[in-house]
Amino acid sequence: MTFARAFSLRECVLANERHFTSTEKGWARRLLKWLRSEKLFFPESSFDPECYVNYLRSLTLCSHKLEVNNFVYLLELTDFYVTKYALRQWTYVAPRRLEKPQIPDREAIKNSILNNDLLTGLVILFKYCSGRRHADLTRLESRNCSVIGNEVHVYLNYCKTSRNISAYFFSFTNDLGIEMENYFQLFAKLLSSSTHPFSAFDFNKLRRKVDYSLKGLRSARAVHYALAGMTPDEICEKVGWESVTTMRVYVRLPVCSILKLGSYDLVAQKLNSLC
Repeated sequence: MTFARAFSLRECVLANERHFTSTEKGWARRLLKWLRSEKLFFPESSFDPECYVNYLRSLTLCSHKLEVNNFVYLLELTDFYVTKYALRQWTYVAPRRLEKPQIPDREAIKNSILNNDLLTGLVILFKYCSGRRHADLTRLESRNCSVIGNEVHVYLNYCKTSRNISAYFFSFTNDLGIEMENYFQLFAKLLSSSTHPFSAFDFNKLRRKVDYSLKGLRSARAVHYALAGMTPDEICEKVGWESVTTMRVYVRLPVCSILKLGSYDLVAQKLNSLC
């Protein structure tokens, strides 16, 4: 059994409280109140994290999944990483996706693009460069797309996080070391020949064509944006996440830790070592 240091956790909460949303502040106050009730306020105090998870389970008016996610994130801020065993024990209150926060490395993404047909490679490249959901790509209208140089400008009539018209742009990155010309030509052809360039693409088959989680491509783009200096709120807006809390489910390292590691490859290694 592994114990977390209550004093470090409390100090971490107090130091970061100004960055929390109003909901996260409520969760933080609940945690601090529980630590006080258990008399865990001395420097040498420690506790089994599962005790707090069981306490959350006992509450009737509590969003278990989100609050456990937040608790796990706070533990990791204090360098206490939750094991696969613990996540299995908490599985019915914490999403399964937390168990393996896989982010593919560049080589895996490159191979999945080159080892498939041109259209499949384009879709993978598009997802990697934009960070957008399958649904966003399916609804994409050719008339709302424009390509300037290697930069794609897109208007969405709506997306999961907004019912209003939203605009975003991204660049076709060449950090994978592949020849891009064929993919540019195919995308231009799709825009001119179809009103919805990706509507006929079978994303269910795509899942069987790659050896990593496709959601990891969204996390990969978020990491790139963080390394480029974007704030968590800006990253959520670009990738299409509803809140920073959602971002923490997919990218379990805080932005400050990503910046400290300094490269996508190191961040991918760190995240994949958490499972």
